[in-house]
Amino acid sequence: MHTVSREELYIQVWSTPMMRLASEYGITGTALKKTCTRHQIPTPPLGYWAKLEHGKSVTKPDLPKSADPRLDQVRIAGCLTQRLPKSVQSARDKARRSLDERTAPAARAQSGSAAAAELALPEPKILAATRRAISKARADEDGFASARGHGIVPLRIAPVSIERALSILCRFLALADTQGHEPRATAKGFELVVDGEGIAFGLEEQPQKTLHQPTAAELNRREERARWGSSTNPWPKYDQAPSGRLAIVIDANAYSGIRRTYSDRKAQTLERMLPDVLAGFAEHAAFAKERRREHEERARA
Repeated sequence: MHTVSREELYIQVWSTPMMRLASEYGITGTALKKTCTRHQIPTPPLGYWAKLEHGKSVTKPDLPKSADPRLDQVRIAGCLTQRLPKSVQSARDKARRSLDERTAPAARAQSGSAAAAELALPEPKILAATRRAISKARADEDGFASARGHGIVPLRIAPVSIERALSILCRFLALADTQGHEPRATAKGFELVVDGEGIAFGLEEQPQKTLHQPTAAELNRREERARWGSSTNPWPKYDQAPSGRLAIVIDANAYSGIRRTYSDRKAQTLERMLPDVLAGFAEHAAFAKERRREHEERARA
């Protein structure tokens, strides 16, 4: 549990981007935004940091006075990542600083700007197997095409999202290359080697869920099953359909408490999040390295 004053948190949210500050507290950006709203702390609007970076005029509102003294102290409960070793906790921030120092503004333009989004990067040969596999895949009854196998980035996306998915992978690998990280084909799929650690990942389209409306045939089956004492419905609770929202999912350290899924949001596309995604890979690599070190120490003991 972290305790800060309203004034201190106000200074922090106007000096550090919300997502990065939230990561330091071990919570999500949404949770930090809600905390600020609850304590009547104004937060930077969408596009504030981009305008500031390019020297455009921005407005910073004053911290309003609060009539409720209970709001003067802000308590923020972190998640499991706060229990991780310091080397793991700091890995993301170090990686993000390195990205900012070595690739700005090129990396941000490559991953985020509207103009760069239209610029086609050369597709690396290591993605050729992924393109072949997903291009041949047929959509299932929910509208998703899947690709898996040796040297293939695991995909589950709608056919209309194929080109965008491959473009994201292309930009992600180009950004990873600026940091010295190498992609590697594996027997089960694909991974990115970060600081000597192979981190497996895939890309999927988040499903849009709607409440299933049972058909006449399904209702008849339920009545038939009810005669035999069954009370369960013979149909799924939800129907799934492609939503267009893509996500990179890290397939490592499932129980560490470290973030594993980075997906499109209303205010930010996955393309703009690629530096944060890459910093997340560095965090997972640091965790794997620390876990191996602990295992070796136990073995020696």
